[in-house]
Amino acid sequence: MFERQCQGWAPTYLMTGPFGMKITAQYDLSRGSIVRFTIGAWHDKLPLDIWMDGRPHPSQYAERTRSGFASGHWDGNTLVTRTTHMKESFIRKNGPPSSDRATMTNRFYRHGNLLTLVAVIEDPVYLSEPLIWTRDFQVSPTRLTPIAPPCIVAFEGTTAQDEVPHYLWGKKPEEFMNEMTAKYGIPREAALGYPETLYPEYRQKLKAGINGSQPR
Repeated sequence: MFERQCQGWAPTYLMTGPFGMKITAQYDLSRGSIVRFTIGAWHDKLPLDIWMDGRPHPSQYAERTRSGFASGHWDGNTLVTRTTHMKESFIRKNGPPSSDRATMTNRFYRHGNLLTLVAVIEDPVYLSEPLIWTRDFQVSPTRLTPIAPPCIVAFEGTTAQDEVPHYLWGKKPEEFMNEMTAKYGIPREAALGYPETLYPEYRQKLKAGINGSQPR
């Protein structure tokens, strides 16, 4: 869809976006303390301000934005941040969406020229349990470009501009639903990605279902 091609991302894009990380600080000159850190923007992501002055998060009824609201504090040498009030978006291009009730807790660890970012994303609408990601950044002697080339909308398909091919709920042909499971000989439940299917113990349940016996 044309209106989706240049849609902005939520701050969760920090973990999957194809860009470097540029962090600047704003100081309270009278006290010498940091008021906020700002993680720079990209062509489809707004700057993320991390407030360090102790201000509270907005009301649960406050507006959701593309940048959200983030606060931070130091835990030893680790910067811990929490981001709320994010607009609905996608966690990654080929993954699940995220709702406006999602939250993200980040931990920034620096070891010399390496910065490790650990993110815990929680979403009561689309995630059955917390999603934990890590990403490493290395200090670069090359100056980062302030922003990427602009996003340009283009026609990428054969359907009409305002047409979105889809099936209504419950109307998708059964052969489409079973295409992958039939090909690989696995039950549909295992392919739907419920949380328990992520762990090794699920293999025993899977074997029990295939063999008709109880796992040992």
